[in-house]
Formats: sequence, structure tokens, C-alpha cells
Amino acid sequence: MIPLREQYDRQREFLAKKWPTERCIPYFQARTNTYAPAEVLRPLFEEALTWPAVVGLNIATRADCLPDDTVALLREISQRTVLTVELGLQTSHDRTAALINRGHTYADFLEGYSRLRTGAPGALTCIHLIFGLPGETEADMLETVRRVAKLRPHQVKIHLLHVLRGTALSELYETGKYIPMEKDAYVETVVKALELLPPDTVIARLTGDGAAEDLLAPLWSRRKREVLNAVDMALVRRSTWQGRLSGGEEP
Repeated sequence: MIPLREQYDRQREFLAKKWPTERCIPYFQARTNTYAPAEVLRPLFEEALTWPAVVGLNIATRADCLPDDTVALLREISQRTVLTVELGLQTSHDRTAALINRGHTYADFLEGYSRLRTGAPGALTCIHLIFGLPGETEADMLETVRRVAKLRPHQVKIHLLHVLRGTALSELYETGKYIPMEKDAYVETVVKALELLPPDTVIARLTGDGAAEDLLAPLWSRRKREVLNAVDMALVRRSTWQGRLSGGEEP
């Protein structure tokens, strides 16, 4: 495995070509980054905070992987820097979570989320959602959004489910048992989701895609700017805004 510092330096050099900046936030992103015991995690997180240009820390994990000692560690870190803890919920519907082998229920998520907010109140929270999961209707997706809105996370990231080669989902797709969302349907669902989310919740992501060599569908997801522009145009066309249906004030 590539050493953490080398990963950071590589990414910093790559991203500097697109967005020159003197400030960076290391992101422990892949997989579940609080799965190890707190005594294993501490030196890794502490090391990242010593790297040049670092002004904060992002840690992605699951709400069912936040034992008390880990939450205590996160509280300590949040008292010294800007810490964002990103939690993959994806859906609030247990039937979908079971279908995709998520490994925890919505009640499990709520328990972990509450433990984090209570035990590390200085940490920012970001909840990840996926639209287009197998068997879910637009009503199902928006019900998840409504539930998340009530939690008032600091940030939300919305992802599009995409099909990658060699996955169980690709088998369903290739046999016609899973049909990805069309772009217009996705944009419509995102706009309705934005209306439901509080106006002070930062929308940190509106779509996502897979590596070009692995992506089977939907191919339109590769055109990110086109998707973002379509969301913007839909908001204008409908004369609507984030938080319109959440009790927020018009900007």
C-alpha cells in the first residue's frame, strides 16, 4: 500500500494543476475509516494533521462503526482542527439496505449519528445518499431525504448509483434486472431533494461517476458539468431553491 504521506503529496500535486491553493484537507475516504480500534486510528489521524498546508481533516465511515472510544478521539481532534465526519447512509429504507448488503439498519444509523453528535459536538457531519438504488421509487428517495433533513446535518452528498464492471450490480444490469436512472429523472429527483433540505445544509456533492474504464452505465454520468448545469437550469425553470419546502426563507 502507498504510504499515507505519499498519497497526500501525489493528490496535492495533481489537484494543484486544477485548483492552485495553499490549504488542503486530507480525506480518509475509501472504505470505513473508523473500523480499527481508536489506538490504531490515532497515530494515522495525528500524522495527517502534521503535513504541510493541512487546515482540517475529513474522515469517511459508517454510523455503526463509531464506538465510544472512537467518538472520544473524534471529539479531541475536533477541538484542535476543522473535522468533518462523513457517514454513508445511502438509504433510510431497510429493505433496500438489506438488498444491497449494507449491513446495518436505519435505526443503527440513527444510534451512531446521535452518538457522534452528542459525543463530538464540535465535529461537522456529512451524510451520503444514493439515488437510483434497486427497487426504489422517487417517493422512496425523497422519503430518505425528508428523514435526513430532520437530522439537520452540516453537509449532504448526493450520489447517482452507477454500474461498474465485475460487480454484482453489473450482473443485474446485464440481465435486464436493473435499469439505471435516466438523466432527466435524476435531475428532477435532485431538485425535489434540494427543496426539502434545510437552506443552511451545505450540498457538498450533486452527482458522482465511476472510472471510465469500469463504468457500464449510465454513461451520461460521465458528463458532470452537463448534469450540474441541468440541475441549475431546472431550479431556475421551476423558480425554486434549496430549502423551499423545509421552512427555510427564500434567498
